Amino acid sequence: LCRLHWLVLKKKAFNILEFGSGFSTSFIAHACNILSINFKSIKNIRVDKKFHIYSLEENKTYLKITKKRIPSFLKKHVSLIKSKIKLIEYEGKYATKCTNIPNISPDLIYLDGPSQYATKQNINGFNLNNISRFPMSADILYLEYFLEPGTFIIVDGRTANARFLKDHLKR
Repeated sequence: LCRLHWLVLKKKAFNILEFGSGFSTSFIAHACNILSINFKSIKNIRVDKKFHIYSLEENKTYLKITKKRIPSFLKKHVSLIKSKIKLIEYEGKYATKCTNIPNISPDLIYLDGPSQYATKQNINGFNLNNISRFPMSADILYLEYFLEPGTFIIVDGRTANARFLKDHLKR
């Protein structure tokens, strides 16, 4: 969490897109608060909200827990978004996709969700809702050509998902 906080500060991220909320949401919001104080005079940046985290969460219970953890002085830096998850085929491979991605251009993406249990959907008898499966998100692939050069992506503990993204990212 400290490294994540440091990376947000180092990259001076204006908009962060987080897949999966939790303690990380508060740490990122704290870094956004520091940046907003140090760079309050910045003008004419093409973002709706400067130094802001948009956090997508599949689970209503975890969303409520995250909301309670965020100190009141950091709430202005956070948008918590509940999103349903769909099982999809991406170039012939199974993966998940969020149904409610915010209309932003993030300069930092933190991928730590959704879980493989986020959907019970089946495609051809296949589903991810099993202990033997891995979480596999394709959302970043759909956003790829809309991301600014230099967008920084952090994948937390999802090795199979990182390989999937590496194999399919074109830029």
